[in-house]
Order: sequence, then C-alpha cells, then structure tokens
Amino acid sequence: MKNIRNIMMVAIAALMFVSSPVFAAAGDTIIIDDSYGINKIKIEISQTGAPFTVLIRQKNGDIVFNDLVKTGDKFAKYYDLSTVEAGRYSVEVYAQGAKNRQTFYVDGEFLMVKKSYTENNPAYFNFANNKLNISYLNERQLEASLELLNIDGQVIFQDNLRNALVIQKRYDFTKLRVGEYTAVISSGDQKYSTSFTISK
Repeated sequence: MKNIRNIMMVAIAALMFVSSPVFAAAGDTIIIDDSYGINKIKIEISQTGAPFTVLIRQKNGDIVFNDLVKTGDKFAKYYDLSTVEAGRYSVEVYAQGAKNRQTFYVDGEFLMVKKSYTENNPAYFNFANNKLNISYLNERQLEASLELLNIDGQVIFQDNLRNALVIQKRYDFTKLRVGEYTAVISSGDQKYSTSFTISK
C-alpha cells in the first residue's frame, strides 16, 4: 500500500509540473536577433499559453514600444531602434503575473544582450534630482492610484492613474520639505512602493 501511495504521489506531482503555465519557467524565451542592420532587431518570444504583453523600456523607465498579444502564441516582430537614444534598454514580457526580461544596449553600432531573469514586479520607479518617474504595467486594467506618504505615514499627495494598460508619469517634488517619503502605487489588491529622500 505504501508503494502504491508513493507512486500515486509521484504521478500527481508530474501531472502538476506538466500542466503548469509554460511561462512560469520561461527563463530563455526571449530571443533578440540583431542581424537586420544597425539597431534594427527582431524579437521572438516562445509560446506562453496565455495572453502576454511585450514592452521595450529605456533605463529611466520610459516605455518606447508595447504590444499586447492576446492569444499566447509564439510572437515575432521587427523593431526599428535607429531613432532612440543610445543607452540601456530591456525587453520585458508579462504573463500571468510573472515577468521575463532581457537587457540590451544601443550605441549606434551594435546591440549587446544580457541574460534574462524573471520577477513579479510590474512597477518601475526612478528617482533623481527630486523628480520621480513611474512606469506601471496595469495587466488587469483596474483603477490605479499613486499616494505619497511622509515619514509619519500620512498621505500628503494622491493621483488617480486611471485604468490604462501602460501608465507612465513624472512627478516634480522639488517643493517638498527635506525628508524621507514613500510613493505607493495601488491597483486592486496589488501595491508597489519605493522610498526616497528629498534634498535641496
């Protein structure tokens, strides 16, 4: 009986592994092909088995391209990056709450690709010179908002971000008092935050 139970447990575990979303372990699903000319690339993404979103994002968080793939089928598209600024970019794929990313560099002559990784964070924050840039992929397209809290946890600023799929905004906080603050993006039951210090 014990042997039969062990065999059944192994069979159930194997079934769960096979039936899990393809994207959950898609560490190498993004292929960046730069053989199409200077800063012209082809991006290929393996079948995810679920709808997914493809973004190309600058280092500062700004999104320069975005595509929504509703079928979950294999994706391939050419992108012309000849007009973008030189610097670091990333291809990001979001599907079922997971993110897969590959980083590459544009310098006018070649592209260099870094290893991909997965994480569960669709919110991006960049703070510099007392200005906060946010970029948020609102996959479920629920109403979203941003709150700014002071060091005491009091809400001193709030902004309705609406329910767009891709949300990008820049805030100038130069008029705030010197001190520590926390920005929180909320959408449904999801919350993402970053802390920063205002200095004059």
